Amino acid sequence: MNILLGNIPTEIPLENGTERYFVKAGSRWPFAGIKRREEQPQYIPFPFYLGFLAALLVREKFNVQVLDGYALNLTIDEFVNECLIHHPDILLFETTTPTVERDLQAVLKIKSECPSTLIIVTGAHATLEFKEILKEPTINYVIRGEYEATALELVKAISLDNLYPELPGLCYEKNDKEYFGEPELIADLNWLPLPEYRLFPSNQHADINVYWDGFCQKRPAIQMLSSRGCPFLCNFCLWNEVIYQHGKYRFFSAQRLVNDIEYIRDNFFVKEYYFDDDTFTGNRKKVHDFCDEIMKRNIKISWSAMCDFMGSDEDLIRHMARAGCIGIKFGVESSDATVLKNINKPINLDKIKRLTALCQDLGIKTHATFTFGLLGDTQQSMVQTLDFAKKLSTESVQFSINTPFPGTTYYKLLFRENRISFQDYTEFDGASNSVVDYVDLDRQDVLDIHNRAKSEWFRYQLKKPDWIWRQLKISVRILRGQGIIAFLRLVKQLFYYVFSNV
Repeated sequence: MNILLGNIPTEIPLENGTERYFVKAGSRWPFAGIKRREEQPQYIPFPFYLGFLAALLVREKFNVQVLDGYALNLTIDEFVNECLIHHPDILLFETTTPTVERDLQAVLKIKSECPSTLIIVTGAHATLEFKEILKEPTINYVIRGEYEATALELVKAISLDNLYPELPGLCYEKNDKEYFGEPELIADLNWLPLPEYRLFPSNQHADINVYWDGFCQKRPAIQMLSSRGCPFLCNFCLWNEVIYQHGKYRFFSAQRLVNDIEYIRDNFFVKEYYFDDDTFTGNRKKVHDFCDEIMKRNIKISWSAMCDFMGSDEDLIRHMARAGCIGIKFGVESSDATVLKNINKPINLDKIKRLTALCQDLGIKTHATFTFGLLGDTQQSMVQTLDFAKKLSTESVQFSINTPFPGTTYYKLLFRENRISFQDYTEFDGASNSVVDYVDLDRQDVLDIHNRAKSEWFRYQLKKPDWIWRQLKISVRILRGQGIIAFLRLVKQLFYYVFSNV
């Protein structure tokens, strides 16, 4: 039986050879960017769920093919043609809110040539809209929530000619029969094997170095997970609310994680390990145990992580630095107390300043994320947030537009108040668009401050000698860890934001 795990690309042609493309599998929230057709996306996350599932299927001796169309920079037509060459018995993919319509169109093309292929749809949008998706005649199954365990059991059942097993999270319609299984979380993450990195982005073009997060300072860098979920309850968080349903924060054991690091060290050429968790620091003991295990085994590595500064403290940050941490991302979102209360994010802004300054002293690169158009935002609160971002001692920032993805608490509130309006799903894009009808704002207010925020932030930093000095030190690290081309790309990006008109 031939099983194909796919990441369907979504590109929308624009003027002058450019295109709008969507980041999907591997990202906690889907969003779009703009690039030239021949260019690789700047950010390519590893699709962890597909990676874990591939490893589970390989362990059970199934024939697994991988086709990450996004990482391979394929067009939709090229992806479809590659699928037809494989002629899979089963095709499984993740879909998202802004891409679901185009994903289903791609499946229609595949199914028209390979009518016997069984189609399995997963992802946050499918978890919520499973009944609507099952109305499509091309779709055989939807798996809601965390899908690896159920997908494995479904493949096993199909291999034994049982096309309609009753499994957690599995949904299907058979004639007049409906089965909508309730999703279950994987209780012990240690059950999952190491992702099958060797098959990505495809069996024929396997190269784990394709996957890249520009925050990393050394290359090649490998993306890993140490946990799933988050103990906090932010009202806009797509995966924590829809996929995990605010379930228990779970994490791999320290011994398991360090075993994986040693295996990767011995089998791949890697300079940096990046933990792209929902939050790496959701449990202090877990982080302390991980750092202790690294130091006990005397492993000398460079690693970075997506963290939070809500559950962290000075002792934890110092311990991470001793264990080789060179980079920390963290979310702030807003500096307005009312807005933070509205979105259920218990941030102490003074603590944020202290921990960021500590990272600066320890040589840890920091990256903070901020969001405009949050519940209760005003023109004044957004300007205040931008000012806070400018004065915070981080090496880099991300500004986005809050997007109420279906299934989140934020979406439900706005839907009840009839404050969401859009023409099609592609407008659910926090990188460039808003679908919210605000109370104290116009949409254009949100777009305007978002569009100018990055340039304003850069120009402000260039007035700070200490920031320039830190950038020089990090640039040396990047030059040594990635080479001259990456260094020049960084310089080019800096000039773009400094001299752009926005």
